[in-house]
Amino acid sequence: MDQQVSTDQLCIGMYVYIDLHWSKHPFLRQAFRIKDATEIDTIRGLGLNSIRFSPDKSTAKPLESADEVVSPEPEVVPETAIDEPASASLMKEKNKKIAWQKERRKKAKVCEKAFTESVRCLSRLFGSQVPVAEAAVEAKELVDGVCSSMIQAEDVALQLINMEAQSASRHAHVMNVLVLSMMIGNRIGLTEDEMHILGLGALYHDIGISELPGQVANKTTRLTEPEFEIYKRHPLMGAATAQRQGYLPRDAMRVLAEHHENVDGSGYPRGLMGDEMSRYSKVVSLVNAYDNLTNNLDGDRELTPHEAVSTLFSRDKNRYDPEILNVFVSILGVYPPGTFVTLSDDRVGIVNSVRREQLLFPEVMIYDADIPSDLALIIDLKEEDLSIKASVKPAEISHVVKEYLSMGSTGYYFDS
Repeated sequence: MDQQVSTDQLCIGMYVYIDLHWSKHPFLRQAFRIKDATEIDTIRGLGLNSIRFSPDKSTAKPLESADEVVSPEPEVVPETAIDEPASASLMKEKNKKIAWQKERRKKAKVCEKAFTESVRCLSRLFGSQVPVAEAAVEAKELVDGVCSSMIQAEDVALQLINMEAQSASRHAHVMNVLVLSMMIGNRIGLTEDEMHILGLGALYHDIGISELPGQVANKTTRLTEPEFEIYKRHPLMGAATAQRQGYLPRDAMRVLAEHHENVDGSGYPRGLMGDEMSRYSKVVSLVNAYDNLTNNLDGDRELTPHEAVSTLFSRDKNRYDPEILNVFVSILGVYPPGTFVTLSDDRVGIVNSVRREQLLFPEVMIYDADIPSDLALIIDLKEEDLSIKASVKPAEISHVVKEYLSMGSTGYYFDS
């Protein structure tokens, strides 16, 4: 149970609560474990006579009296060399992070708008009313738009893709595969022309599903064995349709035919191995598998982004080109942006961004009801000496928490 103590009794290791409005103090958090004497001095400078602390979360007990407070001898320095007060320095850092967070939210809204417009374009593009020649022009514009608006905002795009289940929309699945495939293409150094081929292959990879019987194409639960045998025909059906209409380059058509193949020969429909698959197909095959794991039409089998990455990198790693798989993991991290997590201190958050050099310690946006959602705290787990305890499925996160951590997103998923 929390207790009140005098601010004179503060010491390093105590877990304290700042019971002031978030804007009235310089700390980034309302509750934290004191780590140095500067924080003690800053708390005392807030004008509080007492402060609430948690004995259970503390690693030290309060001092018995003010007499126990030991202050170091002040260092004599020239007047011109005196630093600004610690509280002013902390407030400056806090304001800097607030400004950065606002800028990120602005970027997220731009990215979300681009995704939304792309899904709408996709709905029209796959409509029977669009002539083939017009469709080819729109497809190129769509691929170019993804390159210019989403690949350049990688972490934000990944967070938008991963943070919610998208079981209601096949078009959202297509967009996810397109964006993620082009992120890989960008990382492995594809030329502009090669990126265009990869983008078209990813965009049209599932076009053959529209030619399957409705009871197979539209089923949202696990397919029976006979139904799955029918489903396995869609890659070649899609490639044949594209060939008849003549709107795709040959290498892009190969992606349609090969996006369910695996380099170890375990895929379908032809059981290709290794370099029998094109490089573009190897990329789309991996990304398609990832998105099917995280956004399965049968929601009961859906994995968190972290679980999907673990599955691909452990159980299924022999199915994919090792170079492409390593690049994909370096983009996503062990805990991809958009993954809801619980931390070692039991707080809930969402992974914000990852760094290649510390994949296990991403930046996490924290849910804290005491802090306005548009100023939500983002922490570097490495700096805070915290770790991720578990990833959490979106369905297990309350609406209030999900809304708080959504970067202001209003949702961008559409029924197909």
